[in-house]
Amino acid sequence: MFDKKITFVFQSGRFQRLNSKEQSYSKEFFYAYHNFKKEFTTVNIIEFNDSNKIMQKIIKKISEMLRYLTTIPFYFEKIINIKNFKIFQNSEHVIFTNQRVAFTSFPLLQIVKLFNKDLQSSVFIMGLFVNQSNNVVRIKLRKIFVNLLLRKITNIIFLGLGEYEFAKVNYKKYSHKYTFLPFPIDIDFWKSSTSKSKNDKILFIGNDGKRDYKKVVSIANSLEEFSFIFVSNNINKENLKHNNVKVYEGSWAENKITDLEIKNIYEQSFLTIIPLIESNQPSGQSVALQSMAVGVPVLMSKTSGFWDLEKFNNNRNILFIENDEINSWITQIIRLRNDADAINNIANNALKTLEENYDLLKFYDALKKIIIS
Repeated sequence: MFDKKITFVFQSGRFQRLNSKEQSYSKEFFYAYHNFKKEFTTVNIIEFNDSNKIMQKIIKKISEMLRYLTTIPFYFEKIINIKNFKIFQNSEHVIFTNQRVAFTSFPLLQIVKLFNKDLQSSVFIMGLFVNQSNNVVRIKLRKIFVNLLLRKITNIIFLGLGEYEFAKVNYKKYSHKYTFLPFPIDIDFWKSSTSKSKNDKILFIGNDGKRDYKKVVSIANSLEEFSFIFVSNNINKENLKHNNVKVYEGSWAENKITDLEIKNIYEQSFLTIIPLIESNQPSGQSVALQSMAVGVPVLMSKTSGFWDLEKFNNNRNILFIENDEINSWITQIIRLRNDADAINNIANNALKTLEENYDLLKFYDALKKIIIS
């Protein structure tokens, strides 16, 4: 056992799964928490939590003001409390699982470090450098807080190679802190033994701001003869022209649809599509990896934020749409529906790529080295 006290900070959805009667769930969104739990003496979890206390309401107003001025997702009221202060104070290393929880926890972290100067921290980055405003003042304020985060956090871990390379060029002075560590996949959970020969659905899953929801609706409207499944809170059903789409509302954090139910939906599909808006954010990463682990090929937009072009090649273990025009999507989907050999070859190659590079245990080993170094 490693004698080190670790604390993970998440948004939501973890306690719900850990405490539920559901015996089986995917573990990739726990960022190796279960592995740390087996090998480290103390491993805590903190999640965002709402409170109606007067102090939290005051703090919430501060968060709202800063969100407005910087476009940075500050939610101080969801983290700052006495209980979390004590957990931070008794920790040796805090792992922030995205920049939202890092920004939100930042004041608490700095206060605790006045008493616990040896406290170290790591943050997983996905979409940190996406500019969400055209206002010059907001852009400058955002950059100030981004620099502050990069300066104060011990380890900056990028889930996407594009964003990692961007940071090395544009935020050079912190590059000694940078690590590229791709998001993992719980292959043991997602790997399927179900035959794919009769699967006929086209699947879209996603809720983040870089999904192209208009395009996915247009694709379904253009292919009336195909059956689609959409799992998203962001689909406007009124824009769907035909009865060829089954829409499930939900997200991972809400857990309205269990991981086993999502796996069953993948198993009904012959193809997963991920239309994206151009960004250096590695959007679509977890859905693509889940789909590949189940054995369903992925057709997605090629953006500058794609997480690892060294490991994935078009028509070998993934399918890219480069010009992102609607006709390109339609042509590829029709071609693939009539080419079982291509579907099977890409699916098999993708699964092999995951087993060699994206296994959850390998992710844990790499993260553990960062934490104990």
